Amino acid sequence: MQTNGHRAPSCALDAFWVQADVEACGDHPLERELCFHLEALERYRAMIADAHTAGRDDLADSLVPQYDRQAKVVSDLKEALRRATAQASPEQPA
Repeated sequence: MQTNGHRAPSCALDAFWVQADVEACGDHPLERELCFHLEALERYRAMIADAHTAGRDDLADSLVPQYDRQAKVVSDLKEALRRATAQASPEQPA
């Protein structure tokens, strides 16, 4: 199942966030999701660099589209978090 061009989150990931909520984690859910995807983005960046270092440009080329998809998810999450934060704390008139 895919949503919005991205794979649906796994059951394990859902269970992780449910547990974090149960344990009263104070982070915004979008912020936690953003952190998860930022870590994945960094892993892709490292894998691409390692592939280039090892002379495996073919492997690096196959990882770039995955990196780009992850970067799009990060961008979407940043925008969603910005909107959610703006809605939660409307600016005070001057």
